[in-house]
Amino acid sequence: MKNFSMRARLNLIFGIITVLVLVFGLFLIRKSVRSRAMVNLIYTTDAANYAVSSAINAEMRYTTTSQEKDFREFSFYLDSVQRSLDAGSSSCRSIGEDEGEAIIRNLLSQLTELRQTEKALAAKMVDDTRIGESVIKHFVALLDEMKKFDVIASRIAVGLSKGNDLYQQYTANNDIDALEKAYTLYYNLAGVALQPSIAKCLEALAASEKELHVHAISLVEIKNRLTEQAAKLSRDLDVATIYFSGQYRADYALVMGYTIALLIVVILFSVLIAQYTASSITRVLKQAVQQMEVCAKGNFNVKISELLLKRTDEFGNLGRAIEVMMLEVRKAIAELKKGANRVATASEQLNDVSRRISQGTSTQASSAEEVSSAMEEMAANIDQNAENALQTQTIALNMETRLTNVN
Repeated sequence: MKNFSMRARLNLIFGIITVLVLVFGLFLIRKSVRSRAMVNLIYTTDAANYAVSSAINAEMRYTTTSQEKDFREFSFYLDSVQRSLDAGSSSCRSIGEDEGEAIIRNLLSQLTELRQTEKALAAKMVDDTRIGESVIKHFVALLDEMKKFDVIASRIAVGLSKGNDLYQQYTANNDIDALEKAYTLYYNLAGVALQPSIAKCLEALAASEKELHVHAISLVEIKNRLTEQAAKLSRDLDVATIYFSGQYRADYALVMGYTIALLIVVILFSVLIAQYTASSITRVLKQAVQQMEVCAKGNFNVKISELLLKRTDEFGNLGRAIEVMMLEVRKAIAELKKGANRVATASEQLNDVSRRISQGTSTQASSAEEVSSAMEEMAANIDQNAENALQTQTIALNMETRLTNVN
């Protein structure tokens, strides 16, 4: 840094600040991309959770009404969850969010299990329809058979009505116990029926409802498993949403912390740069002004600091220029002193010549009045020149004395 000029130092400092700002800008861009991805993940998990809730409602309607449109709606919502989670997994990979990707993979695994249960439910619902149709078929066959006889035992008629009520209770409320009571009642009625054909129809109806009972038990298990899996998936989606929200808040806090820290660093750096620059400039300028003030008093023998002379910046150039100026002034003073000495010597020689001429003219005063008058005038001029030379010599001697005292 000492070998750099002031402009080079300032350029270097501002270059460092620029690099810091650029690095921080890249950091902000990266965090911005990550924050945007986190927001998308929050929306994705929320949408998936809503789709799971809608799928559960569609599944409940489907198991109650067995309508195909409800099952299609159920599958549609599960497909929506699949798409949302796939998009979330891609977002996690793009920003390097390994923990978030692991959470999404776990959700996808649960969704896979839920889809398998969905297939099992669809197969069971097909069997449920088939067995239900078989029950209705045997019930209608029993009624047709009973019409062939004029007299039917009241116990058979009442039991058949009660069994039908129990079956309707099952179909309305999924009451498996009512279905079990119904087919048990039919078996009992078959044992006391007087007509063999009616007993046979009752046994067939009881067998079909018993099969329906076994099927209903497994169907309930699938429904419960499906409900549990959907509820667990919904809870884990809530956990995922909370996690991504926390990550978003943490990234925001981190960005704000780094922003505040960078602002503090830039402010402190700027203050230090200003102090350093002002101190460097004022210190050197003050030293140069002191040198010039001493020179203004007539002392040109001041020694300039070696540190200032060794500097390679503008202030070093100023110090060297002042030193050259003082050297040239000292040379000029020395030349002036030599010139004054020569003038003084010449004045003495002229004075001696004038005295001799004066003595010669005094012995020959009678020669001519004009010559005497001219010689007197010449002598007066020579005396004046001698006096001027002496004054010049005195000034030079005084200057030499002051220079010697200063040294």
